Amino acid sequence: MISWTINFPFDSFTLICTTVIGVLFYYYSTSTYDKWKKANLPHTRPVPLFGNLFRMVLGFDSENETYDKIYKQFPDKKICGFYQMRTPYLMIRDSELINNVLIKDFAHFTDHGFEMDPSVNILGSSLFFTNGQKWKIMRQKMSPGFTSGKLKLMHSQIKECSKDMIN
Repeated sequence: MISWTINFPFDSFTLICTTVIGVLFYYYSTSTYDKWKKANLPHTRPVPLFGNLFRMVLGFDSENETYDKIYKQFPDKKICGFYQMRTPYLMIRDSELINNVLIKDFAHFTDHGFEMDPSVNILGSSLFFTNGQKWKIMRQKMSPGFTSGKLKLMHSQIKECSKDMIN
């Protein structure tokens, strides 16, 4: 019995299975990492399994620092790619493109990548954290309240509230 337990970790079957599982896991964790290369977009080189969040996951950088570093890596590019774990994400850096996405083509960009359960956190019901059809309906209902004319009318009140918050 003792000889079996000593030899077990070195059994060729175990070694082959461990190797196959390791290779499959590596392939799974890196299989999407060619997305931006195929699209010929500038991107940061990802770390297997972590993508570009390695330093954030280890606690060396905050989320803001991580995205700021990615943003600053491509100062002359309008868009760049990065990976959150296995998932490819597109970072839009150009204000004109951002305007197109948020205003003109908003109907095609309904999923924002942020999901929060409204039953767990009240912010999950806000426009920022909703996705899909629920986001479209909420945006259609809220948009009339944020026209340029109404924002101009609110400007003085917003400015006054801002001063009160600072003081």
